[in-house]
Amino acid sequence: MGKGRDGLFLPTPGVDICPSLDPSTLLGYPLVMASATQTMDLLAPLSAHRWDESAARHLLNRVGFGPTAEEVTAFAMMGIDDAVDTLIHPERTAFTLPPPSWATAPPGTTSSQLSETESLSAGRISSLRQWWVQRMHTSPRPLEEKMTLFWHSHFATQSDKVTDPLLLYRHNQLLRDHGLDFFNLLVLRVARDAAMVRFLDLDTSQSQRPNDNFARELMELYTLGEGNYSETDVREAARAFTGWTVQDGRAVLDPRRFDDGRKTFLGRTGPWRSEDIIRILFEQPTATQFVTTKLFSFFAYPDPEPEVVTALADSFADVHFSIRDWLARLFRSELFYSTAAQGSRVKSPAEYVIGLYRQLGIDDPPFAITELAMRRMGQELLNPPDVDGWKEGTHWINAQTLMMRYHFAYFCTTGTVVEGLIDRNRSAYRAPERITDRSPLFQAADWIEESDYGQPTACARQAIRRIFGRPALPAEEQRWSEYLQTASNNARVDFHLGRRMPRERFQSAAYLLLCSPEYQVC
Repeated sequence: MGKGRDGLFLPTPGVDICPSLDPSTLLGYPLVMASATQTMDLLAPLSAHRWDESAARHLLNRVGFGPTAEEVTAFAMMGIDDAVDTLIHPERTAFTLPPPSWATAPPGTTSSQLSETESLSAGRISSLRQWWVQRMHTSPRPLEEKMTLFWHSHFATQSDKVTDPLLLYRHNQLLRDHGLDFFNLLVLRVARDAAMVRFLDLDTSQSQRPNDNFARELMELYTLGEGNYSETDVREAARAFTGWTVQDGRAVLDPRRFDDGRKTFLGRTGPWRSEDIIRILFEQPTATQFVTTKLFSFFAYPDPEPEVVTALADSFADVHFSIRDWLARLFRSELFYSTAAQGSRVKSPAEYVIGLYRQLGIDDPPFAITELAMRRMGQELLNPPDVDGWKEGTHWINAQTLMMRYHFAYFCTTGTVVEGLIDRNRSAYRAPERITDRSPLFQAADWIEESDYGQPTACARQAIRRIFGRPALPAEEQRWSEYLQTASNNARVDFHLGRRMPRERFQSAAYLLLCSPEYQVC
């Protein structure tokens, strides 16, 4: 690290400020690891004979955004070990989607230095959001984007406060690049990320007036959880994070503003700096419990039992906080595929919208309506509601957000824009793509032609397989085939009445499937 102008310490160009380290250390300090216990048996591997298309579908639903039937079949044929290895090593699968041109500016560039045509921050943030939606939709590396989304909520930063799209892009890319690394090092990287420094007011924190926003959230929301630290710990940790500021789009440390005095934090006294605080945090037993419980709730099922929490913590210690290795163990476990996990998670707006596009075969969706729909379902990417990120589970569903899902599904299957998808307050530069009625994004005729056109049962079977990504249950097949033979006035109709009526019936059936309670969960 070199000394820059005005005495600030800047990262040496081309040098990683958080280099790769021995997994059992953080900046050279040994970590205290918990010993594994017999509760680890709860994470026993799934029996080989239980790996089938149903298990592969469950895995792909959780690590990505709505698998297609073809993807389910391909992963089922791999076997569980190869399937999990493929997912947890996204770098082995080629994929390129260049970010917006303004995001590739050199590291020292600030938004104010970009060209005049790119000077509207709101427009650039919208283009960044569009790029991320495209990655979720098209990437063959689903876990990479799912982890980026998870960490974006865990280490929440808001575009409304950060405002600088370059900082937001670099933060997003940091989470993507290191989201499967060692958790202690990820925390350190985030602490030295310019978007976080600005969002939690570290750039206003100096030795005479420490700001405790980041120190508090570091313990409460990122590592230990509420109740596992004192107010004195918050104040002392805040002193260790003084001096950081944002210069030329990077987080830098100004030693003149840093409090270099002795601090007592979680029972340890010394001239602690930011890296020391993080090291001490990861010596606490609760550091292995808090984030693994949150990860488990995100990927498996909410509110795991106490014995499961203990097993998760022991497993995390056993792999030295390696997120990749811990997830590999989870994704291979019997517990992950248990009845408790099946269909237990309510889809987030990102999962619902992107999954719908993928499962209906919609390759080029209109971004303006995608962004608006997700925002009104309760998830505006790059702008979580508060420092705590988004609440998962049933928090996604209320009368307003559920109706928004229905409106969005109706637009995709009919092309009709209903009132809920009209934003009358957006300025022109934020919505260059005008939302109007159009042909349905979903082409039902393509699906109908793949099955026996004259048999409503076959059409129902096809719709359920494509939308739910699994074979139809007998009761479902009967219920939906009956619907396909019923006109809008509830009169019985002949399913052979040309192509127009069956296609409309099929589109309507698809719409109702997308609105069904079963489709809201995964």
